[in-house]
Amino acid sequence: MTPKEQFDACAKLAELAGGRHDARRSYEWKVSLGLWAALLASAAVIKTSLPWWSPFALTAFYVVTWLIPLWMANDNDKIRFDHFYSEAARVLTVGVHGIGSDPRPRTGSALDRGYFKDWSMWFNTLVTFVLAMMVVLKSRGYVG
Repeated sequence: MTPKEQFDACAKLAELAGGRHDARRSYEWKVSLGLWAALLASAAVIKTSLPWWSPFALTAFYVVTWLIPLWMANDNDKIRFDHFYSEAARVLTVGVHGIGSDPRPRTGSALDRGYFKDWSMWFNTLVTFVLAMMVVLKSRGYVG
C-alpha cells in the first residue's frame, strides 16, 4: 500500500468508529428522555400504591439493560477511533509502516473499565431513580 492508501484506510476506519459513536449518541438521549417522560406521565395516572423497592428495581434494570451496554459500545468505538486516528497520523509522520490491526474490544466489567467515572452515566442513573422515587411517593400519597 502507498502512504496515501494507508492514510485513507486508517482515516476511513476512524471515521466509521466515530460515526457509530455519534449515531448511538443521537438516539441514546431520546430513549432516556422517553423513559423520563413516561415516568412523569405515570405519576399522574397511577392510582395504586407502588412498592417501596420499585425505584431501585427500575433503575437497576435501566442501568443493566440499557446504560451499561450503551457505555461499553461507546467505549469500544472510542478505542477504535483513537487507534486508527493515531495510525493515520503515524502514516503522515513516519510514512508506510505496518498498521496495527483493529484493536480488540476491552474485556472486563464496565465497573473495571470506568463506567462510574463517566458523569453522564451518573446523571442518567440519578435522574431515573429520582423520577421513579417521585412516582412511588405520589402513588403512596406523600407528594401532592
